Amino acid sequence: MKKKHGIILLSALLLSSCSFFGGSNSNTSNGNSSNNTNINNNSSSVPLNKAGLNDIDEINKSLLFSDLFDLGNKVEISLNIDRDNFDKLNNDYLTGLKSEIYHHAESVEIKITKEGKVYRSVFHDVGIRQKGNTSRQEIYDENGNLNYNHYKISFNELFDDVKMYGGESYDYSNDASYYDYIDNRELLGMSGIDIKWNKNYDATHIKEIQASKIYEDNGILAQHVGLTTFKISNTTSNVSLDMGVCSLFEQGNKSLIKRSLKSGKSYLNFASWKEESAGTYGVPAVKYGDLYKVSYGVGEGSYGNGGDLSSSSGNGSRIGVGNISGSYIPVYERKTNTDVSYDDGLLKGLLNANGISDYASKMDLDYFSLVEACNYFIGNPDDFKNNNNNYMIYFRRTDGKAVIIPIDNDRCFGITKDYDPDGHGMMEKGPLSQRRATGGDVNKLFKAFLNSNEYKAKYLENLEKISKSEVIKNESFESLYNKAKATYGDNSSYDGNGKIQYFFSLSKVQGNYTYSEYMNAKLTLLSNELKGVEEMKDGNYGDVYLNGSFVDWNGGKSYKLTYNGEGNYEITFTPNKVENNQIKCKLYDGEDYSRIDWVIVDGTTLNLNGKNSSSFIISNVSTSSSITIKVNTLSKVCSIEIK
Repeated sequence: MKKKHGIILLSALLLSSCSFFGGSNSNTSNGNSSNNTNINNNSSSVPLNKAGLNDIDEINKSLLFSDLFDLGNKVEISLNIDRDNFDKLNNDYLTGLKSEIYHHAESVEIKITKEGKVYRSVFHDVGIRQKGNTSRQEIYDENGNLNYNHYKISFNELFDDVKMYGGESYDYSNDASYYDYIDNRELLGMSGIDIKWNKNYDATHIKEIQASKIYEDNGILAQHVGLTTFKISNTTSNVSLDMGVCSLFEQGNKSLIKRSLKSGKSYLNFASWKEESAGTYGVPAVKYGDLYKVSYGVGEGSYGNGGDLSSSSGNGSRIGVGNISGSYIPVYERKTNTDVSYDDGLLKGLLNANGISDYASKMDLDYFSLVEACNYFIGNPDDFKNNNNNYMIYFRRTDGKAVIIPIDNDRCFGITKDYDPDGHGMMEKGPLSQRRATGGDVNKLFKAFLNSNEYKAKYLENLEKISKSEVIKNESFESLYNKAKATYGDNSSYDGNGKIQYFFSLSKVQGNYTYSEYMNAKLTLLSNELKGVEEMKDGNYGDVYLNGSFVDWNGGKSYKLTYNGEGNYEITFTPNKVENNQIKCKLYDGEDYSRIDWVIVDGTTLNLNGKNSSSFIISNVSTSSSITIKVNTLSKVCSIEIK
């Protein structure tokens, strides 16, 4: 009989009175495993209780996929699980790894109220596990009270792998038809769903939904996101946790590709599913192209710079198939074609790309340009550009080219709760910045992309188009918000620690910026950028600032050059600090040293193409000197006067 799971790495962990299986730390880059261990000595399987025969399934019979994510329809989900399996979930957390082992839940009930009528589906014997990285915490506290966590729910978990479940594994040998029923059980075409509580205190409850809509409106393939109430109950001790209004997600897996391409919607440069599945790039005789989930990795698959697309990020075991215990998760975790030995040639080719022409032969840069234009407005500091994180790469079977699929935008549109690396909710991060929100330069793809006149022009064109679209307008956002509030207004979300309720609000909560103030700031930045692109032809590069050793490189925007027209910039200043009668200076845009990268050579000539870290030296000065710098960006003539 076929098995749902591949071979897994397991290690022993005994906590409290429960037996448990955890993870060893090794997996090769092609996904092979070794050192398999099963601590449950009873290797026989248990017979089926066939609880699924009592399933109720009105939703699949009467509703559409879109109904689940329509904010006008109220979704309510409740899940029942016994204490033994809660303990197993908790033990998974205590390993410190990102376990992907699903544990048994007695049932999950999904209710959708549409136009006053309630549609109900109840699935028995479903799988549940924690979701997320830093958001994970113990399942319950020392008093047995349930904690807030993000969860993944699987409708088609078979629990039949003896290596994983030991003596508790299910035995389907006498009922292949029931095996097929569970293996193919879905909710509106999905084998599972993700649920996230409002950890970041998004008072609108819809910012991540808005991000998804911006992608969708622009022909970019992305997860569907909606809302639901969620209640999880411990049936052993009759303890429940009502998590209030939560976000509901279509899972980011290969089914996302198929479901999107079969939906009839048009996605930029994507063919139909029929054409895509018949393509020849990737593993022969399979329907899906290569799909990778990209992160910082775990164990021997980890890399300190995350998925920055450098060749180093794919060295050793940083490309491959992760193990389900979570002790090995590669930076580039292959999510399709996991049952075959594969050289990951398309990905390795991308990681070794050099220069914009080479990238263009391996990646759809038109698609990338549109994705990044959307991302500018969404403003997630934990995305591909800003933190080399939270994205997937899909290599199309039709042409072998890569596309970036953004995921996990829970820190968007000015959400700063718990994480604000640039200190301004991304509202001062311009569209052409070559600095990451977390510090340092952007990765090499972005460097090549933003330094290419052809693709920078396409990027700016996309930005301008989106800036004029209805989907980003505050009125559109408030319309979406009002729809959600009308449906879920009687519910609220909670602070997982103090149990403080947060009702629907458009106001600023817990330091998170409002959508309107965030979007207005981003639109102003873009407007100045677009204006600057036009003005550069006349010598006006917008705001230019001076920084240097004379203020210990902490000048920021304090030393602004005056623009006098016709390419003429000028500043007069007195240095605060001088060493050996010299100061080092750098001209820049007040944000980073990448876009306005000017160097004054020999005090007389302006070089518009510096090397980012280059600076010029002014000699024979003291802390009483009055220094005037004049620059003409058209003639490239400069002068430095010292009095």
